[in-house]
Amino acid sequence: MGSNPTLAALEVEGVAVTSHILRQGLPRRPVVLACIVTVVAIVGIVVGLLRSQPAFVVLGIAFLLASAALIGAALTAWVRGQVRVELDDQGYAIHGPQGVQRGSWANVKRVTMSEDGTRITFFHDGDRRSVLVGRGVGALGADIAAYLDRHRGYGQIVS
Repeated sequence: MGSNPTLAALEVEGVAVTSHILRQGLPRRPVVLACIVTVVAIVGIVVGLLRSQPAFVVLGIAFLLASAALIGAALTAWVRGQVRVELDDQGYAIHGPQGVQRGSWANVKRVTMSEDGTRITFFHDGDRRSVLVGRGVGALGADIAAYLDRHRGYGQIVS
């Protein structure tokens, strides 16, 4: 398994399966905030040590701990937010934080990709839609087009 998107060709019970892992970008605001808090904490610790003010040192250590917790929460959200998409000749399975959503190519009426290449939408019967958002959906889109082409003769994803 490699970087984003992670591709793997598997064979499950004799059926070829293509797997993609989509991730959102690392949450910027919490990381930037944690960096600012870390700088403030270090300044507080240095000032506390230079001026013999233990309150500044304690406050600086508290800020460092808060910064570490914020970075930990951001990384946890980033890792848990990943989505694995498996494609085979029958359809697809989307494994995400809310569970598994499956669909068959026979029920897919249309597939679109956003102009910026960050979102793919599956249109099903009625108003049902499945939306995938993440970096690297272009490679996933190419695989979807190949599966639809094999299944029904589709060739391109409509923008």
